[in-house]
Amino acid sequence: MLLQPSAETRSSRFIRSWELTPAAFVSLGSGKVKDLEKRSTLHRRTATTYGLKRPSSRQTLSEIVKKFGTFPFSLRQLDDERAGKVGVVECVRANVIREYKPAAEADGEPVARLFTTIAITKNGITRLAAPPAPDMNTLETKNK
Repeated sequence: MLLQPSAETRSSRFIRSWELTPAAFVSLGSGKVKDLEKRSTLHRRTATTYGLKRPSSRQTLSEIVKKFGTFPFSLRQLDDERAGKVGVVECVRANVIREYKPAAEADGEPVARLFTTIAITKNGITRLAAPPAPDMNTLETKNK
């Protein structure tokens, strides 16, 4: 709060920016992707804070914060995978960690999940992290 704003402060504007992580599913079949009931092993920390009750959950979360930050990780990358499986349960329930469930198609065709990170700022949309664009000339197709 400014009691006596100067000419500089009056003209300045505060611009908010967002970072988004959209995901896309790519399949070779019909395109009807569904989540499997198998245990998910890919997780990512969110910005939510919560007072975790179990010591195993607190220990797992502190390891995740130190090693991965907000980037995706697999449970196999944790020091103790067994303790990580137990500790991540409370974190997922409290929305401190987001789990990515395995996806598949009904007809058994392979499915890939593509992630990218974009920032929306006053200058426009900037792609921060994304897989390289596929070379369409090297792909083969039945349709001409």
